[in-house]
Amino acid sequence: MTKKEVIRLFALIAAAYPRDRAFAEATPEMVTMWARMLADIPLQAVEGALAAHSSTSPFPPSIAEIRQWATCGAGGSSGIEAWGRIMEAMRKYGSYEPKKA
Repeated sequence: MTKKEVIRLFALIAAAYPRDRAFAEATPEMVTMWARMLADIPLQAVEGALAAHSSTSPFPPSIAEIRQWATCGAGGSSGIEAWGRIMEAMRKYGSYEPKKA
């Protein structure tokens, strides 16, 4: 995410949580930190994460919560679970049949 995208995200968070003024009154340092910590996640995924978070929590999200929703979702796989599925496919199909795996 870029700083411009983070500012857009903050506007959405402020709209979803109007009682919490932190995002509506965000400092440049806050924007920079969020942009740095979410740089590897596309805006669309972050917006989806915010929608999911907003539907389940009465409190604004943290960076960690946005990352978790965007990368795993509700009931999604953790990195360890995903790696386990990869290893299982490799055992079943071997390295010579990657399309089947």
